[in-house]
Amino acid sequence: NTDRRNTDIEFATEIGQGLLLEVRKMQALLQEKEEKLRTLENQKADLERAAEAMAKQMRQREENEEKLKEETWNLELAKQELTISVTELQQNLSKANVEQTKLGKQVNTLRTEIEQLRDREEKLTHTIDTMKQRHEQDM
Repeated sequence: NTDRRNTDIEFATEIGQGLLLEVRKMQALLQEKEEKLRTLENQKADLERAAEAMAKQMRQREENEEKLKEETWNLELAKQELTISVTELQQNLSKANVEQTKLGKQVNTLRTEIEQLRDREEKLTHTIDTMKQRHEQDM
């Protein structure tokens, strides 16, 4: 009976040691899994922060893009207005050049007429002087 008891105690001890070994293995495995889980949770948190930062950058880029589009539109409108102004100024300049040419021709024509009138006046003055001298001689 004692042998049997010793055998039973030995068997129970072996079973207890085997179970203890299994529990330790399971605890080690559980600890390993928990560490992997913490690592994955940390990675997830890092990725979420990175995603938030990227989303913020995207919003800023979109805002900047909108501002640039608006600025481009305003510059395009200003360019159109300046182009219209330049065209009007060129037309006015052309008209002024035509008018200047016309007035230049009129000035030349008037100078020619003045020269002719001066020549005629000179001839008439000479004729009057000649007639005065004849009249004085006749008297």
